[in-house]
Amino acid sequence: MSSIVAIRVDQKTTEVWSDDEAMQETEKILTRKLDFHLLPLLSSLSIFFFGYVLFEVPSNIILRRWRPSRWIGLIMLAWGK
Repeated sequence: MSSIVAIRVDQKTTEVWSDDEAMQETEKILTRKLDFHLLPLLSSLSIFFFGYVLFEVPSNIILRRWRPSRWIGLIMLAWGK
């Protein structure tokens, strides 16, 4: 029913090598696919971070002059509209 086939050592090592090459190619494709999905998220995060750093200093300066309750309330109204 089942047949046993003799495989030479050279054939076996080349088959393993071709599996490694296929695995590396699959890994490259998967890495590229993940990079394309993560790139927009990381770009958005970078834009948010630079905006946050840019507006943090003026906000802290205004916060020293006004009471926090007024400044935070004003920010909530400005962003809510």
